[in-house]
Amino acid sequence: MDQPPRPGIDGRSGIAAAVAVPVIIDGSKSHDPGGQRITFHWSMAEAPPGSIATLDASDPAPLFIPDLPGIYRLQLVVSNQDGVVSPPSMLTLLAFASQAF
Repeated sequence: MDQPPRPGIDGRSGIAAAVAVPVIIDGSKSHDPGGQRITFHWSMAEAPPGSIATLDASDPAPLFIPDLPGIYRLQLVVSNQDGVVSPPSMLTLLAFASQAF
């Protein structure tokens, strides 16, 4: 039986970033136990109301730019060459308004 691939996200417990400051969301630690090639599927599970922030769904480590203060929940699912899909892995990002000096 084919074991599902495993998503791996750096900072999985959560990260904080200033609004409009790019952040790399790194899922490159994801792997398939059988050594198969994997495909990445990122999605935005939650964002502040009015947000239009996006991320490259197929990039192992997409650049994310929060556009509003608040909580963003980013989800990663990976699949292997046989089409076996991992359980989702979530990352919570808290975006805060930067202060002008």
